[in-house]
Amino acid sequence: MTRQLQILMISSLILTTTLSLSDPAIALSKEKSNTKAAQTDRLSGKSEQATIYQQQSKVLGSCQLLVSKAGLRLNWHSKNIALVAKPPLWRMTVLNTAQRKYFIAPPGRFRACAAMTVNLYRTSDTSILKPRRTEKTTLEGRNVNKILMAGEPALKAGDRNWQKMLLHSADYWVEPTTLIPPPVVQNIQEMYVIPLAAGIPLQLITVNNKSKVENELLLLSVKSRTVSAKEFTIPEKYTQVKAQEDLLTDGTSADVLQLLPGN
Repeated sequence: MTRQLQILMISSLILTTTLSLSDPAIALSKEKSNTKAAQTDRLSGKSEQATIYQQQSKVLGSCQLLVSKAGLRLNWHSKNIALVAKPPLWRMTVLNTAQRKYFIAPPGRFRACAAMTVNLYRTSDTSILKPRRTEKTTLEGRNVNKILMAGEPALKAGDRNWQKMLLHSADYWVEPTTLIPPPVVQNIQEMYVIPLAAGIPLQLITVNNKSKVENELLLLSVKSRTVSAKEFTIPEKYTQVKAQEDLLTDGTSADVLQLLPGN
């Protein structure tokens, strides 16, 4: 083969490759192929290893938190509500698993259902708690940070009865994570209506000014198991709604009180 012929063949190969990359029809074909592959992955339900935190929340009641590379899911059992978020966007999506509805929160504008009103009807407001000291320890076999928190100062003579109900201190256990972005972790803490901290919220035990101990959030168990990637996606045949409130009211009311336990 002559040198001229070799150069001609190489030039032809480079030209063909360049055209294939710039040709809109070819690019569209590749995009469709990639989309189809992504849909196949979703439908096949690829498996991922997840950590399952079984918890009891004073606000939400029985709940379950799933943490995985594939995403995060909070199951709020009493309301048939699930919160899911997954990479790469990590947008918070609220599902009503009974009515097959979903709501996608705009970026940075997720509103925690319970946090909207829960502090309006109780004096044990956890937002007054501030971190005082952090210790490294273990909880249910997990390496965690225990945050010692301070609230209202001790009672003084003449303080009113309602002031006795204010929180004086708390112990707060959180597990550091590199899997879940801080804004998503914060959304979960807001759902539990507990202080914001760097880590997955595991347990919060408070003490008020009458020395009454309350389990605001209790960690019941931790286990690892394989879960389907579908756990972190919007199921098929779910209908999108325009507002979070519509998940529970069929679009007839904007009363967020329905999102509270016992309503």
